[in-house]
Amino acid sequence: MASTATEFTIDVSDLRTLARDLRKIDPELAKELRVGLKAVAEPVRLAASTRAWAISAKIAGPFVVTTSGVTAKVKNKSTHPLAGLFEFGNKGSAGAGPFRHPVFGNREVWVNQPTRPYLAPALAARQEQVVDGFVDLIGRVLEKVNL
Repeated sequence: MASTATEFTIDVSDLRTLARDLRKIDPELAKELRVGLKAVAEPVRLAASTRAWAISAKIAGPFVVTTSGVTAKVKNKSTHPLAGLFEFGNKGSAGAGPFRHPVFGNREVWVNQPTRPYLAPALAARQEQVVDGFVDLIGRVLEKVNL
């Protein structure tokens, strides 16, 4: 398990095989796994959305949870150009320090603006809850396939 300010990773390489095999042998159980993953990620989605709304209604697009295999992703579907900048900063800055952007699209006038991340802090605040929920979910799935 690795964790930084902008990343949280759990190595689930063996569980990817489980997810693939579940789709083949028990599609209903595979569906239950996907639904469970969405439920585990839901508190992060809600917290990220709340944080984004507190920053700016313009960047707070609809937040969604998508799943693939044993991966759940929380995404901000905002199309506002500043949404990604608030979270990650300028390309190559790794979210550190302010980002630069033109004022109202006027490329003659640029300003520095501090990043105000909403996704990473939402996950950090619920990291333990997510890990516990994920472990519980995988345990329930493995019980049902008698592994």
